[in-house]
Amino acid sequence: MSNAYDEKDIFSQKGLPAREQVSEWVNIKKAVGDKVAGTFMGWWVSKSNDASYKDQIGVAIKTADGKVVGVSVSDTPYMRSRIEPSQVGDRVGLKYEGDKDTGKPQPAKIIKFYNPDLEVRREKGGVVISKPEEITKSPSDKANAEFDSMGGDDDQPF
Repeated sequence: MSNAYDEKDIFSQKGLPAREQVSEWVNIKKAVGDKVAGTFMGWWVSKSNDASYKDQIGVAIKTADGKVVGVSVSDTPYMRSRIEPSQVGDRVGLKYEGDKDTGKPQPAKIIKFYNPDLEVRREKGGVVISKPEEITKSPSDKANAEFDSMGGDDDQPF
């Protein structure tokens, strides 16, 4: 009996959500001019546990060398307006453009999100808004509760 699929392909990194494909994180907020570019793989939101900090948007980008890197940016209306209409496969870039005095001790960092493929879609009227990937820390709580109610034990085979 022959398999109609190759398990190597199924259980490869490509079969995971974009966040789980990230092999390293890139900090583009060190020096003006820092940047990262590549193919848009997806995005997600990490909620802040502290009201004094903004939620963060994580973006997965496949760079020219094939590595999937993660970039974290503040969840702002500007960033949402650029990321939500982006599609997997778009050519994108994030660049630290400069600082802006906001009257606070630290200046705000100006990060721009570039997506030429999005701008082509805008010209043609074909923009679709995407939703962030859902982040789960473990399998669903409901599934775990059901498993526990059946007397399940993670260390025992069925």
